[in-house]
Amino acid sequence: MKSPFERDPMASPPSFYGNLGSGAPAPQVDPGDLKSLWEFVRTGLRPAESVGFAHDLLAKHCSPGANVVAVMFRCQFFVLLMHQGLLAPWLDGDKPSEFLFQVFATYPVQVGKLDTETLLQQIQEQRRR
Repeated sequence: MKSPFERDPMASPPSFYGNLGSGAPAPQVDPGDLKSLWEFVRTGLRPAESVGFAHDLLAKHCSPGANVVAVMFRCQFFVLLMHQGLLAPWLDGDKPSEFLFQVFATYPVQVGKLDTETLLQQIQEQRRR
């Protein structure tokens, strides 16, 4: 019997896999999906550790039809900056301010071009609103 977490290897990959190296920005995602996935993965992640998650398992923490790969890509960027301490001004203990999920869900981020300086400026501007 097939596990509910197995993905059909003959099925086409979710969108955004093929665009990872294209230079196109990651698709925008729903901030609620980003927060939900962050809450799920943070329980299994510690600094300097790698953990793999099956696509279908991650999809269970996103809304139907969500681009799970894009949500996870943005989530990883979010986690990276948290671990580097760059988001410390907007954390309450280990919990990020709600507006950060909105910024990270919509910021035009590209693979290999993580412009943290511009992102941090956008976070500061968003916080002032």
